[in-house]
Amino acid sequence: MNTIDKDFDDRLRRAFPNTPSPSTDDGILGESSLAARTPSALDPHATRRIASTSLLGVGALAVVGVVVTSFVLPSQGPLFTMAESGQGAASAEMASSDMRIGLWVEYEYEAGDGLGTDPGRGAVYQLELDGTPEALLEKLGATLGVSGEAQKSQYFDPQWPSYFVGTEDWTSPSIGTTWTGTGNWYYNNPAAYPEPICTDVPLSEDGTEGGYQDCVTPEPTGELLSVEQATAEAVELFRATGLDVSSADVRVVSNDAWGIGVSAALYVNGTETALEWTAYWVPGPLLSSASGHSVVVRERGEFDTISPVDAVDRLASGAWWGSPATSYYYGATGIAEATTRSPGVSVGSAEEGSTDAAEPEVVPDPGTPTDEPTDEPTDDVPTTEPELLPEPLPEPLPEPELPTEPEIIRATVTSAESALLLVWDASGNAWLVPGYVMRYGDDDWSWLSVISLIEGIIEIPEPMPIDIMPMPAPMPEPYIEE
Repeated sequence: MNTIDKDFDDRLRRAFPNTPSPSTDDGILGESSLAARTPSALDPHATRRIASTSLLGVGALAVVGVVVTSFVLPSQGPLFTMAESGQGAASAEMASSDMRIGLWVEYEYEAGDGLGTDPGRGAVYQLELDGTPEALLEKLGATLGVSGEAQKSQYFDPQWPSYFVGTEDWTSPSIGTTWTGTGNWYYNNPAAYPEPICTDVPLSEDGTEGGYQDCVTPEPTGELLSVEQATAEAVELFRATGLDVSSADVRVVSNDAWGIGVSAALYVNGTETALEWTAYWVPGPLLSSASGHSVVVRERGEFDTISPVDAVDRLASGAWWGSPATSYYYGATGIAEATTRSPGVSVGSAEEGSTDAAEPEVVPDPGTPTDEPTDEPTDDVPTTEPELLPEPLPEPLPEPELPTEPEIIRATVTSAESALLLVWDASGNAWLVPGYVMRYGDDDWSWLSVISLIEGIIEIPEPMPIDIMPMPAPMPEPYIEE
């Protein structure tokens, strides 16, 4: 990752023949460097336990850095063309007014009082793949204890070039990567998951029941890492696989009896981005999964940006969308607290202040006598069964009235935070561009992101048209023969 692309000058000149291209050897503010490492005692074949074992000494990847190659906007055209809708990364917060019309709801945004009116400047970064997939997997295999030769995945496709080391049959640890975009990789250790306990259920005599296996996943056993231990392990792991972090950068995203998960984001010049490294440990403790990226971050220049007030006008189209740091999706409480709520529990049936819900009133069946019978029926007393009358057919439901116009919801943007947004170009390459995260509600989830670059820096394709499917015609009533 410390190698400067010596052919970059030539590529710039070919792309912009009338624009002088500065040398990549000049003006470099920061580079990635592969530090010399001392081999540690980590056994490359020991895959069942990584916790409490130093990772920094084995096959450590170079730490992600920023290589600055600045140039002014060429007159020949934009830096790149954004991917059309449906390409690149997708997000739930991408649901702008054009997307919400399908639900017959349309948002109209307006700038609130106090929203900034001053334009600014912001840097654009290109995320380039670092090295080769084979070299990446070789280094990761040495670090995470997965032996073998890197090879193409059985799911390999030129549009989705995937590689792996280890196995793909879920029998032993493996590491896979998709060599496009940010070179994301994923480590998985099936030995960390307990085998289910299965019991044969015999087939009943009449053959109507049984004849299968009843499998139950055993409760987790063994030591679980504390938050402090998981944080320390994550710092070692993330540094060894390319991300320079400290304990303050590690976020706990899940923590329960089944395991503890952490993540840390890539920061570029002090700004958090959407690229994350993750790790998850199960009781044992065993590292069950981890993920990261393999990129070189290159600055492509600093450009003018519009003000937050002007950026509000871009929210309606959704075309100026980009993915911000994942911390915006966690909210104020965070994922770890949100995942502690037990599923299937209803709240609010008891009166406020009471601990138990009110017991439902038991009403006796009117056809059942409340007193015990005194005599058993005899043959002298004839018994008759009530005549069963056919139940009347239910009345057909009224046809719903279909709205002819979408519901208009007006939202006032009250604040705008500067952010680096992850976007994808038409060729599947990843970029970081300046933008805003705009809030328009009182909760943690009422926000949208928008690119703040002025027109012309990047090319924004026209949004894909949204077809509104008509409601299906009501089903005809079933014919009933009298």
